[in-house]
Amino acid sequence: MNRISQVTTKPNRVAQRLSMAEGYLDLGLPHLAIEELETVDDPGNLEPIWHSTYGEALRANGNYRAAIVHLAHAAQILGPVLGRAAWNSLADCHRKLGDLETAYNLEGTVQSAETMVAMKNKAMKLLTALTSKGVIKEVKPIRIVINANQQTSE
Repeated sequence: MNRISQVTTKPNRVAQRLSMAEGYLDLGLPHLAIEELETVDDPGNLEPIWHSTYGEALRANGNYRAAIVHLAHAAQILGPVLGRAAWNSLADCHRKLGDLETAYNLEGTVQSAETMVAMKNKAMKLLTALTSKGVIKEVKPIRIVINANQQTSE
């Protein structure tokens, strides 16, 4: 196999490993998911998904402290909207370790982000409707930046 074909097939192999690990998790076999994910030496641009899945497997296996490291990494990269599952799992790990304040703050961040996105979507629908009725001339995109800079790891 030449270098070019190695580059193009690597993301596919990582995606296959992730898919297999998720299947093991669905079957309640987190130890096999962990083994599968540990065969990935460099997840490339799938790194946040790899960390999220690995964290989920560790959490399902009861290794909450190790799971926090990986879930926090995924949560930081993905943010509270795209990485909602990682954030919620991270909160669950903190809750199971007795850190209820951190768990509550993580869940609140996800809820706040989802509320902001919902408000943005409603505003855009209203602006689009007003534009179509001729009340306003043009709709400019609304950009929301959600700052979730809080402690997400131990």
